[in-house]
Amino acid sequence: METLRIDSGRFKRDFDELSAIGSTGDGGVHRPALGDDHLAARRWFRERIAADGLEFHQDGAGNHSAVLRSADPDARTLLLGSHLDSVPRGGRFDGALGVLAAYEALRAVRDAGLDLPLHLEAIDFTDEEGALVCLLGSRALAGTLDRDELDDPRCAPAAFDDRLERAGLTREGILDA
Repeated sequence: METLRIDSGRFKRDFDELSAIGSTGDGGVHRPALGDDHLAARRWFRERIAADGLEFHQDGAGNHSAVLRSADPDARTLLLGSHLDSVPRGGRFDGALGVLAAYEALRAVRDAGLDLPLHLEAIDFTDEEGALVCLLGSRALAGTLDRDELDDPRCAPAAFDDRLERAGLTREGILDA
């Protein structure tokens, strides 16, 4: 069996680059869900996935994933990850560490040339911190989010609609995730 090796230098470079997006200057980040800095962090993640030659996937809720497919097209999928949004002036490790650790694990499997009996996805869930709708992306994916919650977001409905539009999302798409 091949030995999996985590590339700590690559991981640290990625973490430092991502931490600069929305940096508060004191070791924290400020990336409210679907705001400018959160969208920039997500753009960075998509670009990193493309640069690494991996498959990118976005569902109707705007969850972003790097995908490593098994040779078996009917294999089940293992989701690993967290979120790139933050609470106001949050810690730079919260969420981002989970996304990048999952992503580095996926790259380590690929780099070792392993074909697992399942698909791997390193996922960034949308609005996990709940600035707009509590656990929006993960609950949409699990099928536990209902229309009433989308019609009564935590922020003003007009602001919610603006953020959805800027991210290319719709209420219907979210519910179909």
